[in-house]
Amino acid sequence: MRPNPGRIERNIEELGRIGKVGETGVSRLTFTKDDLAGREYMIEEMRRAGLEVTIDPVGNIFGKRVELTEDPSLPSVMVGSHIDTPLVGGKYDGVVGVIGGLEVVRMLNDERMKTRHPIEVVIFAGEELTRFGSSFKGSLPVVGSCTEKLLKEVWVDKQGVSYWDTLASVGLKPEEFEKAKRSPESIKCYFEMHIEQGPVLEDIGKSVGVVSAIAGATRGWATIKGLPNHSGAFPMRLRKDALAAASEIVLEMEAAARREAHLGTVGTIGDLVVKPGVMNIIPGEVTMSLEVRGVDIPSKNRVLEDLRRKFSEVAASRNMDIQYHYNNLGDDDPFVLDGELRAFLEESAKQEGIDYIVMPSGAGHDAMFMTRITRVAMLFVPSVAGKSHVPEEFTETKDLVLGTSVLAGAVLKMARSR
Repeated sequence: MRPNPGRIERNIEELGRIGKVGETGVSRLTFTKDDLAGREYMIEEMRRAGLEVTIDPVGNIFGKRVELTEDPSLPSVMVGSHIDTPLVGGKYDGVVGVIGGLEVVRMLNDERMKTRHPIEVVIFAGEELTRFGSSFKGSLPVVGSCTEKLLKEVWVDKQGVSYWDTLASVGLKPEEFEKAKRSPESIKCYFEMHIEQGPVLEDIGKSVGVVSAIAGATRGWATIKGLPNHSGAFPMRLRKDALAAASEIVLEMEAAARREAHLGTVGTIGDLVVKPGVMNIIPGEVTMSLEVRGVDIPSKNRVLEDLRRKFSEVAASRNMDIQYHYNNLGDDDPFVLDGELRAFLEESAKQEGIDYIVMPSGAGHDAMFMTRITRVAMLFVPSVAGKSHVPEEFTETKDLVLGTSVLAGAVLKMARSR
């Protein structure tokens, strides 16, 4: 039983043409026209593979293998990821997990191979944060961690359109979001394949990474209020330049995270809004994003504490008002994945003669929230040059085939087991 490279390549290329930007870039922001077209493409591919397709009230797509399943009422072995992208991202990212899961089903179908448990391929909606400023908008309702406030007030795009209204506009039923919650008894386990989004696998020449844990992220915002004035007429000694103050915070984030880098902790300030944003006016206000990720909780907390100290120092030394909230966009501990399922992935890799390593994930994935209701395992395939969320994102077909082979072995073991 082997993956079909031609099928995998066809799906990658055909889906990559939906929302194509430039030569290799792709933009399928959540529930935009292109995202909807991509979803329809994958629904048709699921049906061609004989899967029974359902869509829940918040837009998650499930394709269940009923034919050649001994008892479709048993808990599903779920496998999948997402197909929405960031703004001008690439063709691979979570797409390889969806297409990999679909290819596992097609491999079984090719051999007319039966399983005891059904296999269910999932496409989670709204995994990327680009449009609505927050990630995992499909998986959170599935695990029962969604609220009406999130849908109406927190998940809002830059045009002021809420996720609630967006769901309604595409024919979904946000008022029934609680029905998206899956019972733990309905899912036996969850597997996710994803590109690494980093350079480690390529650097050490491995084709597969078996994920041990997913870093927890603390995310929030800070607002620094200075004093806007004419850039030519206002003397330097009297200025309260909000951007200059923000620069100190940016450098402290980098320094604090570097001090913890040996433990895998990272810190990023990726979004600054400068007001009024005019060349000849001293910046009067800066709003900045804050994100710290890691698999070591004390290490992550040390970075946050260093930032707190720096905020206080800058506010005092520059006589400015600084408001900051670390966790209003999420504050998660690391997510440790299931040891037995991880062992099945390792066993599958060994049986296929595939070199692998066990490694943590620095990026977040729907898999981490699925740990709240079921057992979870995850594997990585290499990202060439470590590139991700950019048009140059690329994974060799041979690595997709090897990753899918490993995935298939573990999925089949769980789908056949009693």
